[in-house]
Amino acid sequence: MKIRLVVVSLAVGLSLIFLAGAGAQTLMSERIGVGARASYLLPRLDKALDSNFAMEGVFSYGVAPTFTTEVSVGHTRPAVLTEAGGKAQLTYILLSFQLRGEPTTEFAIYLGGGPGVILNKWSARGSERDMGGRDTFAAHLNIGFDYFITNNLALNLDAKYLWFDYRFIDRETNITGKELADSFLMGAGLKYVF
Repeated sequence: MKIRLVVVSLAVGLSLIFLAGAGAQTLMSERIGVGARASYLLPRLDKALDSNFAMEGVFSYGVAPTFTTEVSVGHTRPAVLTEAGGKAQLTYILLSFQLRGEPTTEFAIYLGGGPGVILNKWSARGSERDMGGRDTFAAHLNIGFDYFITNNLALNLDAKYLWFDYRFIDRETNITGKELADSFLMGAGLKYVF
């Protein structure tokens, strides 16, 4: 199921990019973008984390007319669904390499992906066991678009699929564990391009 979703997403995204054609691809080329997104974390399985809102900061650079790099840094506090409970504080840092197609000067579709890291601050002190969260690596695919309201200001919609494990440690026994925490992350915000 997961592989089929990834293949279909890639096929649709690449088709949109190539259907977009060359167009006027100057809006992001060799420019820096800074923005913010309000996002929603939606875990695929209800094993480790509950869904929750997130805030993201976005930093991008247009390497070429059809290629952009982006770093998104976000923070969310989902409930932990393990028996120890509590709330996690997850800070994610994701690096995206995006292929872009810009059919008009205002609208830019992109498909990307890349590595990331999830910083996990969680403690279940006060429960039966002294548990804590551990940092983990992640990977993601994303699809989205920028709609340029002016030459410098864009509305940004972005959808990501994150692959990561929710890792934790029992501090009394030093035993570590993990739960599959693959999640969708959907967001909307504004980006300013210099």
